[in-house]
Amino acid sequence: MSYTSAITTRNGACRCMTTGCCLNSLSWKARRPDLSRVPAETPLSNKISRDLKRRGFNFVGPTIVYAHMQATGMVNDHTTDCFRYEEVQALAGVQAVLYR
Repeated sequence: MSYTSAITTRNGACRCMTTGCCLNSLSWKARRPDLSRVPAETPLSNKISRDLKRRGFNFVGPTIVYAHMQATGMVNDHTTDCFRYEEVQALAGVQAVLYR
């Protein structure tokens, strides 16, 4: 995070707090599922991590790789009771076969 971004974020947080807004309540506004059902890493993220490390990459542990997989849509971490699960599952279409 750049210095300018940190200052901007701090100013936004201060404005939010002076208007009676609570950042914690904004973050947890929606009912959260039991996150223990969502893994921090998987056998696939372990495999990709080992492969990347073997190729000379740094800071690519299984958790970092799994976070990348989540962010890029390689995995659907919506729990089956989540209203978005079916839609995301339908969007997945073709599964990645690179590391099978």
